[in-house]
Amino acid sequence: PWWFLAGGVVLVAVLSFPVFFIQLGHIGDGADPKSFTDRRAFDLMSSAFGPGSNGPLTLVIDQSKVPSSDRSALADQAQKALTNVPDAAVITPLTATSDGDVLTATAYSVAAPQDGRTTSLTNRLTDDVLPQAVSGTAADTYVTGTTAAQVDFLDIVS
Repeated sequence: PWWFLAGGVVLVAVLSFPVFFIQLGHIGDGADPKSFTDRRAFDLMSSAFGPGSNGPLTLVIDQSKVPSSDRSALADQAQKALTNVPDAAVITPLTATSDGDVLTATAYSVAAPQDGRTTSLTNRLTDDVLPQAVSGTAADTYVTGTTAAQVDFLDIVS
């Protein structure tokens, strides 16, 4: 009878092996057949603008709690912090809304939205870069967009 137990344990171990390689999250348009229009659009965007163009990250700095006299310095400080971020192909200059309460920028990864480097970039922006960019102020920071939502989902599930 112990052979059956050993065989069952081996069988369960073999069948559970793929669990260690499962990737959760949204399957990108790059996984579609090449005949699909969304796949063709994905490929065109990637070839023309880089793989990260298919999953932009919107960076938001809410400076509504920051005194008006300090906002220009905050914008300069934040813009400096957003230069040379690892795994970011491009981060656009910060732009203020018409009332000046919010600054926004868009970050593009060097890799596709499902790539681990994009996940690392999203986490780095959320946990390190943006908080340091507004340190010493009352500003709040956010990383938004579909790609950021997928990264947050993966962080919750895993």
